Parts: sequence; C-alpha cells; structure tokens
Amino acid sequence: SRSDLAALLDVAPGEVRGLMAPLQRQLRTTRGGDDEDRFEFGHVELKRQAEVSFGQREERSYTDRILDWADTYRDRHWPEDTPTYLLRTLGAVVMNAGWRDDRLERLGELTGDQFARTMRLRLGHTQPLLDTIDAMHRRDVGAGRSDQLFGFRLAVVAHEQRAASNTVPPQVVKALAATGNVQLALEVARSISDASIRDAALSGLVPYLAGVDVGRALQVAA
Repeated sequence: SRSDLAALLDVAPGEVRGLMAPLQRQLRTTRGGDDEDRFEFGHVELKRQAEVSFGQREERSYTDRILDWADTYRDRHWPEDTPTYLLRTLGAVVMNAGWRDDRLERLGELTGDQFARTMRLRLGHTQPLLDTIDAMHRRDVGAGRSDQLFGFRLAVVAHEQRAASNTVPPQVVKALAATGNVQLALEVARSISDASIRDAALSGLVPYLAGVDVGRALQVAA
C-alpha cells in the first residue's frame, strides 16, 4: 500500500503518490480489508524485468531494508497494526534472502504464537506462513534442517488448532517434541482445555521430557 511504501522509503505518503504516477498503468490495484489500495505488478514479466533492472546487489539492499522495517514490529511483539504486507509476504521475503545467516532463525520467530496470532486476527488464517515453510522444504536448505522446518510447521498448525477449538491432537504435541520443540510441546499440551486429551498429550511427552529434565518428566507423569 502507499502507507507501506512511505514507511519503507521514509517519505510522506503524498510523495509516494508522485513517485508511483509513472508506473500506475503497469500496476494492478486491489482493495484490502482495511480499505487501503494495494499494488502489485500487472504481469509477471514486469516483475522479472524489475528484478533484472535492480540487479542482485540492489535487490539484496531493499530486502534487508524490508527486514529492518519488519524488526520495528517484531520489537513491539507484532501488534495489531502490523502492516498487511508483512503478514502476507514476510515469510517469503525471509525465504528468498538466502544470503542471510539468520534466515531460519527469523522463520522460527514468525512461527511463534505472537506473529501467528496477529496473522490470524488480521487475515483469518496462517496459510501464507505454512506456504513459506512448505516452499523451504522443497528447496534444499541444508542437511539437518528438515526436522527444524517440520517443527516450525507443526507450531503453526498447533496455533491454528488452539485458536479454533483450544484443542490440539496429542499426535501433534508428540510430533512437536520429536522434532526438538519439547518446551513448546509442553506449553501446547497444557493449554488443551479437554482434560482427557490434555492428559493423553502430556503422557506422550514423558519420554521426551526425560531426556531433557527428568524431574519435570516425573512431575508430568504423576
């Protein structure tokens, strides 16, 4: 949207209108749920030409600027006024920033409850995040990363389940623990409102907790 571009470029919204004027015929305009016009290239070839024109160096520079902009919302724990652009596309921006060492760390932050909760509140779902994780699975992101990405996906699915019914299948909780997300699995299990499902989920965590904290495993098993 124009307000997103104004924030990214650090200019007044009125200036953005003038900057966009020569490109207006090449852009497709849609109206968002917040009644703001949103813009995208009218054809995939225009997007490709823009990428060629920018070059790799400029593209990386602007990607880093988007990530720095996103950090200002991350530092505020992804508030309700987080721009729709970030909610819809930040996962893809992170995925495509292959030159950054913190790519998986950033994706892990996006799969946490805070970002997922804001995404669900504003968009009604977390599908863009799931699509990003699946796309990273399809790309070879390096040995040993598959389980980590699987854990990220399960974390988002668990959030969706909790948001929908406050109930998460014990199998999802167990899978979280199996991929190294033991603490998250314990938090998810304890959030289940149905006592019988909660007990089943906690029981399934005992073997994984034993490898991390025997005292906690005994406490959960009691």
